[in-house]
Amino acid sequence: MTEPNYGAYAPDQMSSTQYHAVGLPWVSSHRLAMFSRWGAATVTYGTDNPDPPSAAMVMGSGLHSRILTPHHFKDEFKVWTGDRRTKAGKEQWAQFQLNMQGADVLTKDQANTVENMAKSVVNHPTLGPMVEDATQNDTAEMSLFTRINGLDCKGRIDALCDTPAGVCLLDLKTNSRSMAVDDIVRTCANY
Repeated sequence: MTEPNYGAYAPDQMSSTQYHAVGLPWVSSHRLAMFSRWGAATVTYGTDNPDPPSAAMVMGSGLHSRILTPHHFKDEFKVWTGDRRTKAGKEQWAQFQLNMQGADVLTKDQANTVENMAKSVVNHPTLGPMVEDATQNDTAEMSLFTRINGLDCKGRIDALCDTPAGVCLLDLKTNSRSMAVDDIVRTCANY
């Protein structure tokens, strides 16, 4: 899907890969930030020539998938447990790559980290029920497309949750340096 219609798409209707493949003229917060810092040519180049995801980005995407769309996780991520330093390992890696079918790769250690982080979120007394609500009501990892002030805009929200305090947006972040209040406040201010 390269030209979406205006509206909201659940992850079963539009995957993360499909969302990120939607090109210009659709603008997003990332593209607007890039435009304000580097200009239009950089946005166009970056949209046409996306950088491959870093290991941290793959792990963050894995965590989002594992928590917010667990039924898609095994299709979107494959776990490599071998060793590519040996001849046999290189052959196994080549065979593994043939069977990936567009999935991203997590190492065994990354997959264990993702699983432990996911368990922490799901078992949290506040976050767990919020995630459960979003996954049960299909309001997690939604892709949104609209027109604002003459611009075609796109965005992807992590989760829309119904809580006892009212409806809220949940945004998972895996890049906070620590759980110290000052670091969390700084991360929130940056986003």
